[in-house]
Amino acid sequence: VFSEVKVMAHSHLFLNTKGRMRSPKLVIIDEAFWQTGIDEQLIDPADLITVGQPISAFICTTLLKPESPPLLKALRDAGHDENALKAEADEIEKVAAVKVDIKPSMTASEQMRRLESSTYVVKAHTLLRHLAAEMTKVDRENSHVVRYEPKSNDKNPKAGKLVLTIRKHLNIDSATPIIFIDANAQKEVLEQFVASVDVVEIAAQRKATIHQFTDKTFSKTMLLKPDSELLEQVKTFIAGVASKGSTLVACSKAVMVAVCGKEDTFEGASFVNFGNLRGLNDYSTFDNVIILGREQPAANSLSDQARSMWYDSEEPLRVLPDRSGNQPYASQARGYRGVQRGSVQVQAHPDWRAQLLLEQIREAESEQALDRLRLLRGEGKQRQVYILSNVPLNVTIDYGWSW
Repeated sequence: VFSEVKVMAHSHLFLNTKGRMRSPKLVIIDEAFWQTGIDEQLIDPADLITVGQPISAFICTTLLKPESPPLLKALRDAGHDENALKAEADEIEKVAAVKVDIKPSMTASEQMRRLESSTYVVKAHTLLRHLAAEMTKVDRENSHVVRYEPKSNDKNPKAGKLVLTIRKHLNIDSATPIIFIDANAQKEVLEQFVASVDVVEIAAQRKATIHQFTDKTFSKTMLLKPDSELLEQVKTFIAGVASKGSTLVACSKAVMVAVCGKEDTFEGASFVNFGNLRGLNDYSTFDNVIILGREQPAANSLSDQARSMWYDSEEPLRVLPDRSGNQPYASQARGYRGVQRGSVQVQAHPDWRAQLLLEQIREAESEQALDRLRLLRGEGKQRQVYILSNVPLNVTIDYGWSW
């Protein structure tokens, strides 16, 4: 029997490229894919005015008001329903089709001018269609699809822009079986893309001694500040562990550069950065692993991801209070499994969906990092795991230490 296997990047799950192939008998999705399924675009508010259409201008002025009213409620109160938004999107798209009329005979600079002049048009009708889809599915007052990010500083690329976020459609026939392979998969996240998922958890014990330092966050802020004493202490610690066996260090890319410079090793220890370690089997025989710090997205960015993932949910997103143009996380008490060292205050999001995504990034990346050593195997080896972060993980701690 002829069998064919195609290996594709996660992005193809949401594209039509698979239409040129035979329909699969089975789709296997390896590791976390959900972030690929979030579409985010930034729109200059002036672009909605430039298109010269009434609903687009209404959306812009509504969102830019000092005390912005709930957008979906404002649209309904003004008599703009989903059909009106679709009609205006169709009208704008007609103009866009003319503006992006690019021909091979044009010079490259002329083609670029036409593209740049059409950008606002394309984004305007995309925004209207996404809002119309949201209004069709929910009755709540606040929009999850679009919000305005005030301009508080120039370091934020979203400042002064409309942030448009939406969950992409998984382009797989509903009759095709799908297997998700991910040690940190969450049913609630997967079911935003497929109707129903049966989760099978395989109980397994990690064969290692796990240590965690519970009195410091080891944040990038502390490690990367000028003349950081903590960074020098961490370097000494890494060198000491590496002297006793092959050692892997997982950390953020910025911290990796601070420790290693342009290399990916330090005092014999190998480094890998968060977000680039899933599936790696290169360190399966190593003796030690050090998890240095944690990967934690900005609260604003995380809220946007939650809005897009649950844009069709009736439950409004619980947002963090604004403080001086920023939205810092709240604090929540968490305990450790396996050691009696009380609880620790951990940064958390008040909305359960945003918190779920935070844990998919922060906690899951640390757990994935320590499993690069394939701790289910390695009989006869005394393997050591050192967690330099006070964030409790879904692991049993053998020793809780003060730094």
